Amino acid sequence: MTFIKQIERYLHLDQLIRLKSTGTADCLALKLNISKSMVYIYLRTLRERGAIIKFSTQYKTYYYVRPFSIAFGRSIGKEDWSL
Repeated sequence: MTFIKQIERYLHLDQLIRLKSTGTADCLALKLNISKSMVYIYLRTLRERGAIIKFSTQYKTYYYVRPFSIAFGRSIGKEDWSL
C-alpha cells in the first residue's frame, strides 16, 4: 500500500469517527476496504497519538470522547529548496 493511500484511509477513518457513522468494526472494514484486523491497527495507532476513541453499543459506532484532529504535512521553507 502506498503512503498516500494510508493517509487517505486515516483521513477517511477520522471523518467517519467525527460523523459517528463508522458502524461496527466489520462495517468499518468494508467502508475503508481493509480487513477487520487492520481496523483495529488503525484505531490503535490513533489512540497511540492521543485520540480517545470509544465504541457506542447503543449507536453501533466509534466516536471521539474529546476533540481530536489529525494532520499530515510538512512546511517547506525557502531553505529546503536546493536551486
